[in-house]
Amino acid sequence: MTKNTFDYILQRIEPTIAKIHWSREPIPSATRLALTLRYLATGDSITSIAYSYRIGKATASKIIPEILKAIWNNFQMEVLPVPTEETWLSIASDYWIRWNFPNCIGAIDGKHVVLQAPPNSGSQYYNYKGQHSIILLAVCDAQYRFTMVDIGAFGRQSDGGVFKNSTFAQHIHQGSLNIPLPNALPNDGPCLPYVFIADEAFQLTEHMMRPYPRHRNGVLSIDKRVFNYRLSRARRVIENSFGILTAKWRIYRKPLNTSMTTAIAIVQGTICLHNLIIMNEKIPRTNANLNNEDTDNMLLHSVTNVGSNTYSRNSGGLRDSFKDYFVGKGSVPWQLEKAMNCSY
Repeated sequence: MTKNTFDYILQRIEPTIAKIHWSREPIPSATRLALTLRYLATGDSITSIAYSYRIGKATASKIIPEILKAIWNNFQMEVLPVPTEETWLSIASDYWIRWNFPNCIGAIDGKHVVLQAPPNSGSQYYNYKGQHSIILLAVCDAQYRFTMVDIGAFGRQSDGGVFKNSTFAQHIHQGSLNIPLPNALPNDGPCLPYVFIADEAFQLTEHMMRPYPRHRNGVLSIDKRVFNYRLSRARRVIENSFGILTAKWRIYRKPLNTSMTTAIAIVQGTICLHNLIIMNEKIPRTNANLNNEDTDNMLLHSVTNVGSNTYSRNSGGLRDSFKDYFVGKGSVPWQLEKAMNCSY
């Protein structure tokens, strides 16, 4: 984070975090923000952070959630605005130019944010990996910025529960996401709806494209392999977004040892900071350095089976139309070699 970005954040949140001076000199706002950012960036314990700033652990424990709440309250609408139809169209244009997937308005994935076992939580947060967690469901644009997030679902949820109960799914069902009407694909392609792209854990729907499943013998036709390659290539953006998030904020490298309220505030705060840095610092990132992000120690595990494997005939037909376009008018020169040499 540059000094300019730090100063910008401080200027925005200072009116809400400034302390009244009574008998004792309060800890300066800049110090409290710096302490919180260091906690997020290093992943050090609150005890260690408090010692480095020569303050008590109890004081540091109060400062961190307070600053995180201020960041979320002051920046949520700036960095995670409600998408308009124009926003979706701009995102779709970016996905086509950068990743060669038309009518794509975002890549979606879900991750488990691992926690120390919350007190009196029973098995609510106990996930399939034998850890306690909350779920972060996120959508990103073609430039690694998160556009929609749903934070805090119980880690034990599986099958259709995670996505079905999310605000994102409710908005799609209610038709309140301002998604544009279907549009013709580039190069005189067919008229198809705007879609989100996901992995096989999500259900295939009119607005959600997922890969073709492998047959029992592991063999897919060439055209289906090409579709899976094209979708996987564009969908990698969401994985890279999570990679950038955890590389920048090492708090995610080990289980969060905080209250549930603070754990959610950490996720909210780091999502805001992630978008702020990308928007304000314009950091150039290439496929090469993104794919080499060190995520070996990342404790964000993928959510499995968030949607049903069944789908309507119409949804299957839409996927087939994208597939036919990718091997026809929308083909790219390198796709066949990539599709045949990878396990799609």
